Amino acid sequence: MDEAPDQTIEREINEELGIIVSNLERRDFFLHGNGKVVLAYIAKAPIEVSIDPLNTDEGIGVWKTKEQFEKIDIDEGYKKFVLDNWSKG
Repeated sequence: MDEAPDQTIEREINEELGIIVSNLERRDFFLHGNGKVVLAYIAKAPIEVSIDPLNTDEGIGVWKTKEQFEKIDIDEGYKKFVLDNWSKG
């Protein structure tokens, strides 16, 4: 597929989560522990999106509370980015 990164993230969010986000913004990038460069985005999700703690299949988006996210064992650079940009309200 011949897409720019910004188009890809919009499409993936829609395909994986079934939502259309607004105000998508490329915020930063960082080097993942495996050597890959990761582009980091933020966006606003529609108000009707809810958390589904039972949906845990690999490859399917799962909404987490901040407290749940803090406990996930993931790349520290990614975790720091997400927590630093977590919505204040």
